[in-house]
Amino acid sequence: MHRLTGITRWGFLGVKMEAIIMGVGAPNDTGKHGKTMCAIVLTRELGFIRLYPIPAHLLFPVWGVVSITIEKGNDPRHETYRIVGYNLIGKVYDPDQKREILDSVVIKSGYYDPIKYQNTNRSSIAFVKPSWGDCEFAISQKIPKNIPEDDFECGWIVTQGRHWQKPYVSWKSAQGVFHKSHLGGREIYECLRRNPESVWDLMNNLRVNDPSYDFWMLMGNMKDKRNVWLCVHLHRLKKREAVSVNLFKHSIIGDGNWPYGQQATTNSRMTDGQPLLFDTYNI
Repeated sequence: MHRLTGITRWGFLGVKMEAIIMGVGAPNDTGKHGKTMCAIVLTRELGFIRLYPIPAHLLFPVWGVVSITIEKGNDPRHETYRIVGYNLIGKVYDPDQKREILDSVVIKSGYYDPIKYQNTNRSSIAFVKPSWGDCEFAISQKIPKNIPEDDFECGWIVTQGRHWQKPYVSWKSAQGVFHKSHLGGREIYECLRRNPESVWDLMNNLRVNDPSYDFWMLMGNMKDKRNVWLCVHLHRLKKREAVSVNLFKHSIIGDGNWPYGQQATTNSRMTDGQPLLFDTYNI
C-alpha cells in the first residue's frame, strides 16, 4: 500500500475499505502541502466520502477501484477524510455496470432542489442527473496567478490557478431550478492544458450537445464557502437502445438512505414553482 507521507499523522491508522473513484478535482497550489487534489469516492460502508489532500502527481483514475486506509482530519465537512494509504486494485470497465452504479447514487430530494436540500442537511456531496437539452457549456476568461513553476515540486502539473480559462456548465435540476456550476474536474483542466488554442474541443469531448448521451454530475461544495458548489466530474454514457436487467446489483451498492445520510423517496417535478400532481421523476 502506498503511504502518503507528509500529509497524515502516523500515530493513528484509520479504517480500511474498498472504494470506487467517482471524481477527481483539478490540482491546486497549497502553501502547506504543495500541489494537491481532492477526490470523491464511493464506499459501501460510508457512501460518498471526500479524500483530501492527495498529492497531485499520484495516479488516481476515475472508475478506479482502490483499497484505502482513512482517518478523520480537521475538515468540518463530515464526509471529508484524510487518506493514509491506498492501493489501486482494479477498475470498473463495463458500461452497464457503470450505469447501474450511477443511477443508484442519484440523490432523491423530493420537491426540493438537490443543492438546497443538501445545504439544509449540512452535507457537502450530491450526485444529480440533469436532462439533456437543459445543459449549456461556457468558458470565462480570468487572469492566471503568476506562480513560477519551479516554486513547487512537480512543475509539469498545471494547477487551476495558472489557467486563464474557467469552464462552466448551466443545468436544471429535476425540480426545475437552474444552476451554473464550475467544472472543476481534473480531466477538464487536462484537456484545457493539452488544447490551449482549441478550448471548444473540451465541449466536444464532454458530448454536451450530443442527444445520444446521458449525463450525471458529481457535485461538491467548497470548504470555506459551503453554499458554493462545483462539478467534480461530469459522467456521460451513450444511451442504451435496449434496457438490460441485472439479476444481481453491484456489491458496492448499499441499502436504505445509502449513499447519503438521508434522502427522500423520489425526485418530484415542479411546474411554475408548484408540485406537479400525479407525476414523479423516477430515478
